[in-house]
Amino acid sequence: STCDGKRGLPDCGSVREVIARFDAAESEAQHEKAASDLAALRLTTPLLVAMTLLSAVSWFCECLAAYVCVRGLSLDLSLADTVVAFSLGSLAGAASFLPGGLGVAEASMIGLIRVLGDTSRAAAAAATLLIRLATLWFAVALGLIGLAVESRVAARAQPVRRSSMR
Repeated sequence: STCDGKRGLPDCGSVREVIARFDAAESEAQHEKAASDLAALRLTTPLLVAMTLLSAVSWFCECLAAYVCVRGLSLDLSLADTVVAFSLGSLAGAASFLPGGLGVAEASMIGLIRVLGDTSRAAAAAATLLIRLATLWFAVALGLIGLAVESRVAARAQPVRRSSMR
């Protein structure tokens, strides 16, 4: 490829930069170079496998967090049942196309915990609330903190504009 980087990963700049070069190409040679750079940015098999494994580990860690919440409430739900309840509830929420699957994920998890764990509605709702606080809302809070920090850093980096009129 025309933009080889270290460790087999392309070093072509950001995707936006490459697309901008592709759109701005005036000659056939520039167009071919930009097209080649775009092709080099494709996902390689090792990268795709690594990202899939990382995603699976992340999901399993969320399932473990859900299991800790369930066990903390002394519910009779195995790790396998917790994984099923959390995963299917999350998938149902994603299929609803609502932000965070709000409402759908919780209702699904409550129903699955009640059936799989033979628990009361109140216990299943408490477990679901705790699970969602420990997984979804914790991540949302971290994201909001990160956004606030980034906004402050960006605001400091901007130069102060002074009027040229006096």
